[in-house]
Amino acid sequence: MSDNTNQHMERLLPKIAKGAGIVFIGMILGRVAGYLSRLVIARGLGPEPYGLISLGLAAVSIAGVVGMLGLRSGTTRHISLYKGRGDERGIKGVITSSLKVTFPLSLLLGVLLFLFSGWISVHLFHEPGLSGVLKIMAAILPISGIAGVLLSALTGFQRMDYLVYSRNFVEYFSRATLIAFFIFLGYGILGAALAYVIAPVLGTLKSRKKRQEPRDNR
Repeated sequence: MSDNTNQHMERLLPKIAKGAGIVFIGMILGRVAGYLSRLVIARGLGPEPYGLISLGLAAVSIAGVVGMLGLRSGTTRHISLYKGRGDERGIKGVITSSLKVTFPLSLLLGVLLFLFSGWISVHLFHEPGLSGVLKIMAAILPISGIAGVLLSALTGFQRMDYLVYSRNFVEYFSRATLIAFFIFLGYGILGAALAYVIAPVLGTLKSRKKRQEPRDNR
């Protein structure tokens, strides 16, 4: 039993080390891309629009946590469990069930954020100029609901390379590029807010494609 355990651990260690290395690289890429996004906004638009974007992201982040209902860790855990059993139907069931919960709730929260953006801007943040940013960023919520489930699925499949590529590279760097592009075109703060909506779509599409590959290659 001890020898079998040691052999099992020896096989796992390289995989664990590889996963940790990929996650570390992803963290660095994410920080660099995040810094680029903030730098472009601050330099291209100034401190006040930068502050409004930050407030908008804070509001969306809070609503996004509510929209996920803590299902990300549960989705990852159950997919990993069913993957170990080779239960394809179970994997599909977990993903479908998670989407059925998170997407409608995230969509509802997005609609509420859009409708009450004016009230939230004035009474909670005391920034009337934030309303337009919140209206645009409200669209992030249903997208983030889908993205959260798909990214959790990639984690459950233990494909951290796909996770890092989809989110830390595709999403984050496309966001920085789109922000610069929209500011260059003269769309200002609303263009920057729109970049935060489009980038997760690109990352989600890539993660959806990548989610299918582990299944096909098993």
